[in-house]
Amino acid sequence: MKQANFLSGGWGAVVPLSAAIGAYLFFVFFPGMREIRELRADMDMKQAVIAAAKTIPQRLNAADAEMRAARDYVEQWRGLAAKPEEYAKTFAGLSQLLKQSGATPTMFRPESKQIWTELERMPLTIGCRGRYEQVYALINGIERVPRRIWIEEATIEKSRQDAELVDCELRLAIFADKFEISN
Repeated sequence: MKQANFLSGGWGAVVPLSAAIGAYLFFVFFPGMREIRELRADMDMKQAVIAAAKTIPQRLNAADAEMRAARDYVEQWRGLAAKPEEYAKTFAGLSQLLKQSGATPTMFRPESKQIWTELERMPLTIGCRGRYEQVYALINGIERVPRRIWIEEATIEKSRQDAELVDCELRLAIFADKFEISN
């Protein structure tokens, strides 16, 4: 019996089959996988865009509410005119706050106002002496005044006369509009 030579007959089929598999992998499978990865990345990006688009109504509502709040704030600011009687009312209100706080006034000094095109700034320095709670009540009251008053500088230090009291000096800026001026 003749023995079949493994090397002579078997390799003739294995080499072309291996070459065909290699060609398939190189020309079909790997490029297809790369294209599938690109398609998946594109799909993920589009799904992220869709997810972001779903939040647009909430973001629009939030932006609209913020815009309304900003308009209301501007309207409130524009409602305060730069008239001498308005400053007098503001000074009287601040003096009343100082009295209500229980602190002892040491200074109430308005300075010359600065005038710009549509806005005036009236500097005011208030000094007082009292317990910390009284000074805190004064500052808190000033912050709640419905006028445009900025506390530009606040100095609070222990009183030299009484260790239980503090001396406070507040530099304020009171702002008013000048919209009534005509050209």
